[in-house]
Amino acid sequence: VVINLQASSATSMVALDTALPTGTNTIGNVGVVSVAPATYSASIAALVPAALATDIVTITGSASKTISITHIDIDGVQTTASQILLLFVRRSTADTGGTFTSPTLIPLSTLSGAATATVLAYTANPVVGTSVGTVVANRLFVPGAATTTDAQGMTIAYGALSQQPLSLRGTSQVLAINLNGVTIAGGSVNVNIEWTES
Repeated sequence: VVINLQASSATSMVALDTALPTGTNTIGNVGVVSVAPATYSASIAALVPAALATDIVTITGSASKTISITHIDIDGVQTTASQILLLFVRRSTADTGGTFTSPTLIPLSTLSGAATATVLAYTANPVVGTSVGTVVANRLFVPGAATTTDAQGMTIAYGALSQQPLSLRGTSQVLAINLNGVTIAGGSVNVNIEWTES
């Protein structure tokens, strides 16, 4: 709680332990300090995408909360080092079919309730939902698994410096991480997603 005290001019000193002077006095206001929304994280380690992979990870909005994605990072390894084109695609309908797992959704505070977003990690290609458009298209260097080259990785952050986060409203809004038909031969990827719910 933040308490602001403001006293009007008077012939006597105004202090917290004395009565207010005669006349009209303004003593300020009491307000509530804003509290950060509940924040969650999902991590997918060593995901082996399908051959000619399309969507490999999706996060879908909630029926009851606004999902605001603040941070995504991804890296990986494969048999032979190469660059791949990585796409973040906003969809207006959810993917169907495919083979997927659901990673554990972890609240960053133990006082937060269970997450209401849905995160899926695909090992067999789904039938992708309707594309609204590509939010990010970036080259990602994926090193060879047998080399000593460090995975370069890619990090995308939203909502910093008063910028808008990437928000999903309702269960028909989806953000998909898409490999654009590339095969990660003999390798895997790691994906971390962080978001808030309000």
